[in-house]
Amino acid sequence: MTPLQRNMILGGVLIVAFAGGGLLAWSGQDDGDPAAAIEEVEPDENMGGAQEEPLALSVTSSAAPTSTSSTTTTVPPDLVVQVFAVAPPTGDEALTMAAVLAVDISLPSDCGLPLDVPESLPNSPRDYRNGTHQGIDFICMARGREAHAAMPGRVLVAVGDYVDPTPAERSAVLSIAGETGSTPPWTLAMMYGNFVVIDHGVIDGVGHLVSVNAHFDSLDEAITPGALLEAGQRLGEIGNKGTNAASQGTERPQSFHLHWELYVDDVYLGAGLGYSDTREIYRTLFAESL
Repeated sequence: MTPLQRNMILGGVLIVAFAGGGLLAWSGQDDGDPAAAIEEVEPDENMGGAQEEPLALSVTSSAAPTSTSSTTTTVPPDLVVQVFAVAPPTGDEALTMAAVLAVDISLPSDCGLPLDVPESLPNSPRDYRNGTHQGIDFICMARGREAHAAMPGRVLVAVGDYVDPTPAERSAVLSIAGETGSTPPWTLAMMYGNFVVIDHGVIDGVGHLVSVNAHFDSLDEAITPGALLEAGQRLGEIGNKGTNAASQGTERPQSFHLHWELYVDDVYLGAGLGYSDTREIYRTLFAESL
């Protein structure tokens, strides 16, 4: 079995173990290399079937309007469209959730919370795959940094033997995503590299929490499916597995980072919101850790 075939199968595991049919997103998810998203032209699959309820549509601006003058005309910004099986929380609701969680959650990395870097926060456009970033990129700039469980939980998925595809294999998979206009979950699994999915259980006043931690160089031996984790427990060493730089065998500093996503009832926290609201939600979420 080739590395590419194995990674496609891993995506199927991710769908069954993590998505559970709860989230539909035509926005794509992250490969965790924001700088690569800017430099290269590198799409979420409708995981659907018949819907029992109307889909909830969220539209956010991916760019600020051009300022007007006597000689120019305002150009409407490009739009990022996301479709969810259920309506995501409003900005106020998400902010309330963040405040509740702030008491018990900690930063999963010491590489710095990028509140002032829109490209590293959720809801940032990922044009190279017709998608939207759904997590935070903690940029480490070098090997040797650690990631930890942000809250207690149980490991759902743990991939620690990932083999990066060649540039040609990566391009072939992304070309399929380009044709569909979205990022299928199995393609996303390729972009995660070595990753860990943690079920944090149901939190009163918030909902069912699951986190995704991606781009590890290696996982600790104790991080296996079904393992119980304590808050702050080491998950492994942060690397750049799954990124464009890794597929090319380069040591691009910006590619070394932890990609971290937090889902509440199968919708990522802050889904569909603009930069200002998203920034405030994640500032509140980690207020006790800053």
